[in-house]
Amino acid sequence: MEAAGLKTKFLQGQRVTDEATVKIVDDVLRARSTRTSSPPSRNSEAKRGDSPARKFSDAGKLSPNDEKGKPIDLGFVGEVYELNLEPLRECIRRSITPVISPTARGPRGQIYNCNADIAAAQTAMR
Repeated sequence: MEAAGLKTKFLQGQRVTDEATVKIVDDVLRARSTRTSSPPSRNSEAKRGDSPARKFSDAGKLSPNDEKGKPIDLGFVGEVYELNLEPLRECIRRSITPVISPTARGPRGQIYNCNADIAAAQTAMR
């Protein structure tokens, strides 16, 4: 973000994610989430970082309200509403530790920056 000259902005204590920011977030996190980790002797594919990224969540635009009930536009900030846990289970069966990106796609393919803690909690509860 700094290298791109973008500044972080917050509204009502929540991060705003504009189109340029969500692109950077997705590029960086998707690149990192294609790499998985496991003991090299048990999974050379993971050691090389060649494991493909897999979709495991769907999101919708997060639309909170301010203290007066008026909508706050946080841009491309989303909220996970559906999880596909099979790719995670497959990683576990293969002794691969998945690296999960906190980005998700909406129904029209739009990338949303989601709260990683909430997505992790939703995953853990399943």
